[in-house]
Amino acid sequence: MERLKAIDLQNAKFRKTLRGYDPAAVNAVISQAEQTIHQLDIENSQLRNDNERLQAEVNRYRQLENSLRDAIMIAQRAADETRANAHKEADLILESARQKAKEEQHLHAQEIKSLLTEIDSLKKEKERFERQFRTLLNEHLKELNQTATVANAVIEAEEKASVSE
Repeated sequence: MERLKAIDLQNAKFRKTLRGYDPAAVNAVISQAEQTIHQLDIENSQLRNDNERLQAEVNRYRQLENSLRDAIMIAQRAADETRANAHKEADLILESARQKAKEEQHLHAQEIKSLLTEIDSLKKEKERFERQFRTLLNEHLKELNQTATVANAVIEAEEKASVSE
């Protein structure tokens, strides 16, 4: 059945009969108008339902978009915080390593200074020992020379005594 349009109602011409327009023609137009209006009501209702469903879907997508936007912002903030914390931790680790290196350097410098002091002390002790040893050797040499002189004098005296005898 062809859909009735508003122009069709405007152009509808009814035959006149004794009592007015032809009731069958008027009833046919009214019936066709009723069916068209009924179909339009159904179509309008379907379109409204579709519109409501699509609006609900659009709202759901908007909420999803907002949720995603919020999640992205939260993730970005978390990433920024993680990056900042990592930089802070790296800086702390570097500072700790630098401090430890300074402490070790200071400790090694103290050890070197202590070893140098000990070396100087050992050198002085060596020099003192060498002086004492030389002195001791010189004293022993003097005694040996004196003993040798005395022994030579005794030998000479004995030789003189044996020759004079």
